[in-house]
Amino acid sequence: MKNIIFGFLFAIGFTSTACEKEDIPEHQFEATVLYQGMDCGGTYLISLNNLSGDSTLVNGVYYAENLSSDLRIDGLEIYLNCRYPKENELSLCTTFGPGYPHIFVINAKIAE
Repeated sequence: MKNIIFGFLFAIGFTSTACEKEDIPEHQFEATVLYQGMDCGGTYLISLNNLSGDSTLVNGVYYAENLSSDLRIDGLEIYLNCRYPKENELSLCTTFGPGYPHIFVINAKIAE
């Protein structure tokens, strides 16, 4: 009988600690909007900084595909979630200026 009670208490304790939620940040990255890139039409360059450390994206300068037009302001600080773009999400670019990798912005907001 003691073994059954002990096993039951152990199972309750294990499941209650396994169900705790982590504090997940609303946005995984912070960035500064730099300027409109010279090679990829209206695509802007941003300086990206990873806040969570849970991404394969490293800190650096990227072309920001899908950045909302109201956030395309030089020097603006923003928070965002992003990923590497799929092949069909890339804009056409020339090779006149320096090349930068691209990211696809999932959502973004002005940093407060």
